[in-house]
Amino acid sequence: TQAKTLFPYTTLFRSHRRRQIEVVGRLRIAALFGFRLPWNFNSPYKATSFSDFWQRWHITLSAFLREYVYFPLGGNRVAPLRRYFNLFATMVIGGFWHGAGWAFIIWGAGHGVLLCAQHLLGEKRWSAIPALFRHFTVFIAVAILWIPFRTENLSLTGEILRSFLNWRPLDWQPIYVYGLAGLAVVWFS
Repeated sequence: TQAKTLFPYTTLFRSHRRRQIEVVGRLRIAALFGFRLPWNFNSPYKATSFSDFWQRWHITLSAFLREYVYFPLGGNRVAPLRRYFNLFATMVIGGFWHGAGWAFIIWGAGHGVLLCAQHLLGEKRWSAIPALFRHFTVFIAVAILWIPFRTENLSLTGEILRSFLNWRPLDWQPIYVYGLAGLAVVWFS
């Protein structure tokens, strides 16, 4: 089950990579006609933090959420507890934007929790973690949060998540092996 969960994200990365190449051509053609279209993905699976992931993933949606949800709520110019609420609420709304279902709300809430945890930890402590481990943590967490998008219902999502808790360290198929394989695909393609 872990392989079925994490392998699609390496292929998702590769398809995004191919799509980026196609998009570059379209952006250049648009520029010939005087249009300036925004770049929307910037190698998000190479992110070293959750905020870095969101600065690289779906850049136009992230900018919209930042400008029209996060900043009007007060952004980071408020007390820390309120800032965490603003981050969390913005991500839940981002999940709702993807679809009006519990799976999308859970996805957004999960990203909100990760962003809050990173901010709570602080930039200095987060940066002190070795880079490979930060890449690995972000990749695995994002892959796990994609599970609701790939499953038909929340009970199947729960079943898959429970399967992650049942792996044995000496198995050939633990989540860490697939995570490292995914990182290798990201960095060497």
